[in-house]
This record gives sequence, C-alpha cells and structure tokens, in this order.
Amino acid sequence: MTIFLFTLTVLVLMICCMVLQLYKMVLNPQRTKLIKNKDGLKKGTKYPFELLRTIDGKVIETEKNKDGFVLIMISYGCEACKRVYPFLEELRKEYKNIQFHLLMLANKEQAQENIDLFNLENFSVSLIKNEQLHSLGITGFPFSYLLSKEGKVLEKGLVNHKKDFDLLISFLPFKRAS
Repeated sequence: MTIFLFTLTVLVLMICCMVLQLYKMVLNPQRTKLIKNKDGLKKGTKYPFELLRTIDGKVIETEKNKDGFVLIMISYGCEACKRVYPFLEELRKEYKNIQFHLLMLANKEQAQENIDLFNLENFSVSLIKNEQLHSLGITGFPFSYLLSKEGKVLEKGLVNHKKDFDLLISFLPFKRAS
C-alpha cells in the first residue's frame, strides 16, 4: 500500500509540474518573430526614403552616427497605436544609438493633435497616404520596420507592446546604450 501511495504522489506531482509548465507557455510565450513579419517590404530591400518628408516638408535623412533606424507606422484614431505612444520616449532613451521616426496615416491637423496629445515632440513625424501604405504591403497598425544604417529592411512586423519593440530591435547587432 505504501508503494502505491508513493507512486501515486509522484505521478500527481509530475502531472502538476507539466500542467504548470504548459500554463506558463500559454500565458508567457517567448516569441522569436513579430506578428505579420511577412507583410511589407522584403528583408534586405532598401526602404524608399524618398517617400518620407516630415510634416514640415523636410527630407528625412538617416543619422550616420546611429546603428539603425526604426520606422513606426501608425494611424490617427488607431486604438492599438494609442497603447504604443506612452513608451516611445522610453524606447528613444533606452536605444540612443537608434533613430526613431513615426509615419502617420493622418492629415496634418490630426498628426499635430497626436503629437501634442501624446508628447511626441522629440520624434520626427511624416504623413503617409493609404495608397503608399498599400504599395508598401502594410495591412495593420502599428507596424514597424527595423532598418540598417544603409536603410535596408532587417526585420518588420506589428508592434503592440514594448517587448515587441525589444524583439524587433534585437535583430540589430549592437549593444544597448546605457
């Protein structure tokens, strides 16, 4: 009888451990790629920077002293995009060696409203039209590209949380600024 109870106890403990491990995997999966990472321009493609102008009409230039470029495509009124705005400044400070740029589907007044409302003054912002988004293959927001110094697509996908940006940026070979 003692051997039976011991065996039963070990079996129950093993099942509990397996259920706990499965529960952890479901609740906190370690993703290695972003959602919709097949959308947009192909990896290795040079991003068409000639499309970009700030809302003031200035040409966007990549800063030579930066290790890469994160282009974040957002839309006015997009609820998922509103969840991203609060930690953009934190990202900019954490990744000082990366240039960040916002590409917004909005008119100039809407863009300025978002800049003011979400304190985005430290970011360069460009406007984009639906036709341009479709030509780039973007089907959801907020979508982001990680570009090399040379402007080539290294990684891409939907970015809904800070951990998504961390995953995106992890594809750039550099050390985090301290």
